[in-house]
Amino acid sequence: MSLLKSVTLSLCLLLGFSFLQNTSLYAQKPPTKVSLGIRPDLLYFGDGVRAAAVSKDKPGSKAGMKPDDILLAIDGKSVGGLVQYRDLLNTYKPGDKVTLTIKRKGKKIQLQAEFK
Repeated sequence: MSLLKSVTLSLCLLLGFSFLQNTSLYAQKPPTKVSLGIRPDLLYFGDGVRAAAVSKDKPGSKAGMKPDDILLAIDGKSVGGLVQYRDLLNTYKPGDKVTLTIKRKGKKIQLQAEFK
């Protein structure tokens, strides 16, 4: 385990949070068929999934997502965290159009996206 990962894990345990590691349930599932093209912030522990980065020309960026946006729901279905986000993405296929509910700077906004 790298020093950074070890320190991060220790900090998270100290704060009373569980931390996703490569051996977790999240890492053992097959990849999803669709993606928004966001890189989740793995150190965010609030409701939803915070985007650390948003890839150009992917459904998230085309819909208007920006780094630090927090994805709260897809088509009204709550995104509680990373595992729920992955499980929710598995219910969609390329071509599906969805409404994303995000929080940006404290305000909730809805964006329209189409999975490719």
